[in-house]
Amino acid sequence: MAVSLDRLRPILKSIVQSLEAGYVCYLNKLTYEVIDIPESLSHHDEQEYLEVFQHVIDEVTKNESDYVRIEPPTSYEGFKIMEAFVDQLKDPFFQRNLMDVLNGRKPFQHFRRLIDDSKYRQDWFDFKAEQVEKLVLDKFDLKEN
Repeated sequence: MAVSLDRLRPILKSIVQSLEAGYVCYLNKLTYEVIDIPESLSHHDEQEYLEVFQHVIDEVTKNESDYVRIEPPTSYEGFKIMEAFVDQLKDPFFQRNLMDVLNGRKPFQHFRRLIDDSKYRQDWFDFKAEQVEKLVLDKFDLKEN
């Protein structure tokens, strides 16, 4: 599906932030409005959430052909993003520590702990957002204008 890069660019950061927060985004192909729904609603019938989000779920369902579903990165994609971050690090000691974590048990949990306690925390968040943005852009047949 062809999407205007000029129209997508202003909302891209918002889409990425929603995806990183665990939301599924629905981009209206005509208006470029974005509807965010917690990913958990896609897997469960949690009554409390359903009541809060029912009107937006109804909108997307009723006009399904007008929307493109954009899901958060899969675990595999998230792991690949972590690997790419480690590969580009210039600090060999920290890079080695992160590689060990990625090759061990519970890599997401331990990676996060190491990153959160490091001077690379903001670098990680910036890198991850950039990579998720690329994943989102890859979902579309982009056209200029």
